[in-house]
Amino acid sequence: MITLENKQLYEVKGLKFWIEHKSDKQSIDEVILEKSYQRPRLGFKIESGETWLDLGANIGAFSVWASSLGAQVHAFEPSKRNLIIAKENIALNNSNVKIHEKAVLSDDFGNLPF
Repeated sequence: MITLENKQLYEVKGLKFWIEHKSDKQSIDEVILEKSYQRPRLGFKIESGETWLDLGANIGAFSVWASSLGAQVHAFEPSKRNLIIAKENIALNNSNVKIHEKAVLSDDFGNLPF
């Protein structure tokens, strides 16, 4: 059983996250404060009503953020520790996210069957 011993609550721009390590906070800051996934001029803008995939969801920062913008998200995370925190972060924000305990694997050429 995995226990989260150093869990702390971190709030940014109205969203709340449980974090355990400094890297968790950095991941959240990258998504929300630095807006690293918001690239409208490249056609990468999350719109309300869209469905997004979060492959390698980590602790759920992108999933929670995208959901806060009105998107439905399917998140995939194989790590038990990250999965536990991601589920808590999704619930903490009443996010429209379905999380799957799975890895997304490609062949040697990067092809993914869906």
